[in-house]
Amino acid sequence: DNELVLSVGNDIGLWIGGMFINFNLHHTSEDWVHYCIRWESSNGAAELFVNGLSGKEKILQRGYVVQGGGVVLLGKDRLDILGLFSNGYFGWISQLSVWNTLLDSQDIRMLSQCQVSKNKGNIISWGETPMIVSGGIILEPDTSC
Repeated sequence: DNELVLSVGNDIGLWIGGMFINFNLHHTSEDWVHYCIRWESSNGAAELFVNGLSGKEKILQRGYVVQGGGVVLLGKDRLDILGLFSNGYFGWISQLSVWNTLLDSQDIRMLSQCQVSKNKGNIISWGETPMIVSGGIILEPDTSC
């Protein structure tokens, strides 16, 4: 549980191995917003980028190795007591990617500006990794870039 979780809502936060940090960002927009969180296991450095601009670095789970074999859930909150899920996100999601390598600041900036660099994640790649949709999800043409 909470092996690797990115929460985007009233705040933006990151769970790694059951430990949590909050980036204390309250960002609301009607336009597309590009979020990128990078985390480096060796030193625990976690950094949030919004539209290619980085914020304050935080430390989380130095030396931790994320366990494989999990399930990716988009837009759901887990109700721990019952083991059920509720709708936790309302909006649009596009171009979700997950890498097992650290992207540098220039790559993240290029991704946020739709300038292709490393746009395909090697763990999760939007439009290529098989996904099952349920619970009122509507697939529409991508207009984010």
